[in-house]
Order: sequence, then C-alpha cells, then structure tokens
Amino acid sequence: MYKLNRRKPLIAGILLVFLLLAAGIGWAMETGRYSDLGQMPIIVTIVKNEYVDPPSTLQLLSAYVKTGNVNGMLKVLGDPYTYYMDPETYEEMHTTTSGSYEGIGVIIGLRDDKIIVVAPFEGTPGDKAGLKPEDVIVAVDGNSTEGMTLQQTVNLIKGSRGTAVTITIERGQDGVQKDINIIRDGIKIPSVDSVLLEDGIGYIRLITFSEDTDIELDKAVNKLRQEGAKGFVLDLRLNPGGLLSTALRITDKFIKDGPILHVVYKNDEKQTFWASPWSNVNEPVVVLVDKGSASASEILSGALQDSGRAILVGTRTFGKGKVQSVVPLHDGSALSVTVAKYLTAGGRDINDKGIEPDVVVELPELNDDTTTSGEDEIQESIEDTQLLKAIEILKRTMSGEINAIEGLALKKAS
Repeated sequence: MYKLNRRKPLIAGILLVFLLLAAGIGWAMETGRYSDLGQMPIIVTIVKNEYVDPPSTLQLLSAYVKTGNVNGMLKVLGDPYTYYMDPETYEEMHTTTSGSYEGIGVIIGLRDDKIIVVAPFEGTPGDKAGLKPEDVIVAVDGNSTEGMTLQQTVNLIKGSRGTAVTITIERGQDGVQKDINIIRDGIKIPSVDSVLLEDGIGYIRLITFSEDTDIELDKAVNKLRQEGAKGFVLDLRLNPGGLLSTALRITDKFIKDGPILHVVYKNDEKQTFWASPWSNVNEPVVVLVDKGSASASEILSGALQDSGRAILVGTRTFGKGKVQSVVPLHDGSALSVTVAKYLTAGGRDINDKGIEPDVVVELPELNDDTTTSGEDEIQESIEDTQLLKAIEILKRTMSGEINAIEGLALKKAS
C-alpha cells in the first residue's frame, strides 16, 4: 500500500480545484466525470515520484480537467502500461496472473493506441478460433475498445467457462473487420514443454515466464540430457513474457559472465544485472523467436544474442522494453506504473523496435479461414520452416562447423 510522507497530494488537490473553478466546469453535476477525484492526488504523486520520465504536475492536472478521469489523465504519458485499476479491475488482474482463470487464453498489448493480440496460448479457445499475433481487437461483444486500457479490455474478454464472446478484429493493412465467436473455457497456462528430437537435439519450448519456470526448465534439461541431448533448440515463439525475476534466473543458466540486462530508472539511474560464473547449460543453443516473443522473452533472447551464446532464428520480436510496478492503494484499487526501461545485455533499447534474429525465416502463411481445430492435420501438411532451420544450424554448431558460443559472425550460419 502506497504511503505518503509529503504534502504534495494536498497541494495537487487544491491546485486541481482551482483549475476546475477557473475553467468554469460544473464537475460536481456531471454524471461519471471526476468520480475518481479522491484518487487523483495520490496517483499524481506516484507518477511524479516513480514514473521513468515524469511530466510536469501541471500537465497531469490539465489532462485530468480535460478528460474527467484518472486514466484519461494518464494518457498524457503516451504509455499503455501505466494505468489506474479500480478495486474490481485490480482483483481481476490478480485472477489472470495466478496462472489459472476462465477466458479465451490470449495475451493482449497496446500499440499506436490500438489493442492488439500479442500471442494466444497454444490449445486455448483463442488459439483454436484462429486469433493471431498483431490482430487488432476493435471491439468485444460490440463494445469498441477505443480509449480502453488493457485491463478494461481483458475484463470484457474474460468470463465464465461455456459462455460466448465475440471478438471483432482487423488483420493486415486492408482494414477489413472480422467477427470471431469464441466459447470461453478454463485456462491453465503451461510453462515448459520438451522432447528429444533426432541426432541428440533437445527441443525446449518456454510458453511463459511464471514463478517456477526456471525449476521446470532445469527438469527438462536434465531429462533431455539423460535421453542423450547434446544441444538445445529453445523455442520462445508466441511467448509473451512474464516475471522479470524469472527471466533473469533463466538467462543466468546459459551465460557464465557479463551483463544480462540493464534497467534504467528516472534520472538515468542504471542498474545492471550480471551473470554468475556457474551457468549450468553449456551445450550449444539455437533460439526461436517471432512477433509474439515479448518482454521477458526478449530479455532472454537479447542477452543470448548479444553475448554470442546463441543464434536467433525466426522473425522480429514484439518490442516491449519497459518495466512496470503495481502499486496497491488504500481502497483496494491500484496503479500500474512504468518505473524503468530496460536495455539488452549489449545496451540496445528494443522498445517498439523488437529484436532482429540473426537468421530470418518466415513461416508459411495459413489461410485466414483455417483454424487449429484440426491441428494434427495442419502440422502434417505445413512445415515448421523456422524449426527446421534451427535444427540445421544446431547440427552445424554441434559438429564444430560454426561456434555460436564463442560468438563467431552469425551470418556464417545462414
């Protein structure tokens, strides 16, 4: 719970009242406007104290007067990851991040003021219905998402198992909208999947970065080693991220020395996280990424690429390079606030840019009307060209033809 030791909230509140009166706004008589006035001063204080690049107090208060609500005020930041949650919305967020909930099983983000699909979790209703990364969600059950926060959109999409929801999307550049009807179900977010492939290649898919993903990864690595694995394909495709702490622990397993990540706070204060000297995965590694690889996935893949520890194969990643903190407030509400940005191990700012893989490989396009309800048949008829390329490169690395661990020019792998 956020505690204040300063008089800034009181001063901000008095200034707001002055601005309202000066603007001649009868805010007390306008239904729904300024209903969160009581929370506004403390939120202004949190933003001023914690936000990575805080605006002036006057900018915030002017935005509040103009929009009539806290989330409207926060739009002045131009940051979709900083937003206010009322008590009900905050409780819903807890349910979603617990790893088990009822809904359709997709992670959404915000880019250019549009709600987009970052990635659907495999096998969930959203995945089976055909939602794809970068689909723009323009409406949920006929309710326009324009001006909504991420959490407000999540709350519309979620619902009880067996109930229906209609997601209206735009896909591609033609602007044509399409309704996708989805039946909600119980969602249990998995974490790690693995299998031994041909020629001693261990395939490990990280699906999300949850609290215990590093422990599950250890188990997968040890099991594959016992089965004869001599190198690993690490699949981060459609992995929307998760916990920063988990990303750091997992990255540390692969890198013996040097930086993992640089976190830059306000006033350019920098904190660098360094690898420990006792990494326990020393085998050759090739990493698969795509436009659904975000946040924690980009921390891991960026560090492995920058250090020369692994070759990246696939397509450009999503590009989320900001760090958030959730600040609970006294009435059960909360503020998600961006407290820092991060740079990859090599000092790259990948926010809104993503990470370009060393070897770019596109997947064959599925027809828009094709869903994964017949997943086995689709997999038999459509080759995973990215995985095939990763296997080819890993074999060459294992044979000594190329050496990603020593950081040789990655273009030699193509």
